[in-house]
This record gives sequence, structure tokens and C-alpha cells, in this order.
Amino acid sequence: MPYSKCYIHSLPSSEEVPRMVGSLNEVAAELLRVVECNRLDCDELVAVESGAYYAQLLFNRDVIFGEVVSNTYLSGSELLAPAQEERLLSLGWMAPNERCHSSCERSHPNFHRTWPQGAASERIVRDLMVAVAFVIVRNEGESLTLVRGPRRLSPSSGLPCAH
Repeated sequence: MPYSKCYIHSLPSSEEVPRMVGSLNEVAAELLRVVECNRLDCDELVAVESGAYYAQLLFNRDVIFGEVVSNTYLSGSELLAPAQEERLLSLGWMAPNERCHSSCERSHPNFHRTWPQGAASERIVRDLMVAVAFVIVRNEGESLTLVRGPRRLSPSSGLPCAH
């Protein structure tokens, strides 16, 4: 899988992780349950994907980190159009290669954003699923996959780039 090697580690094979396939609304409903669980124990990396496109969440004790695939990991007809990239920026996602925090030494190859641990779960799901609707969903009624995988590193109190 093309997940960023910088700070979010790749998921195990599909036989090892729970997967749920459904519509945008079905995946959003399940994602809300998953976010609620992971806010407490920070045990999983959670991704919504379809084909080459993905959006994912990583939970730490004080912050929740999200990212959406960028053209760094896409090619040919899969590339995001400039209008899609502008839309992500207008929705509050940071541009690829922009640092998420002043203490972060690494840049991020994907669109990214953070939410404080106190942010409402519904807001986190809404922010992620709006990005999914603009970037991942190519055709009305298209199925999405929600993938849940175990973390490779223990949760910290800060951003993934602070390790």
C-alpha cells in the first residue's frame, strides 16, 4: 500500500486486518464508531480507500493526525486535478511537504491535518469524509473500503513527526 513511510507505517496484509466495504454513508457511520474506540486506546491506523486513493487517521494521546493521498503517490489518470487540490486546501488540509507543526522536522508528502484530542468525533469524521468525497469518490454510488490495522509504534502524546 502507498501509505507514507515518513510517519504512518503500512498496514499488514489484507488477511490480517478488518475491512468493511460500503457506501460513503455506511463507511462514515462505521468510521464514527471506530474513531470513538480509538480515541480511548489509540490502537489502530484507520484508512478509507478506493483504488489508488486513501485517507487515513492515526490516533495519539493528545492529537489525531489525518492525511489524504497526494500526487506524490499517484500517476497518470489517477493524479488529483488542481481543483481537487485547491478544494482540500480550502477545507483546512495542509499542502503536501508543509510541516504540520513548528517542532516537526519532517515535511509530509500527503495532504494532512490535525485535530486536538478534545475535538468532537463527528467533526473528525465529517472532515475526513468530505475530503474522501472530493478526492476518492469518482462515481456516484462507488463503494469504499474502511481498513483498520494495528499500530506499529506505541501512541505518543504528540504528532507522528515528533518521534
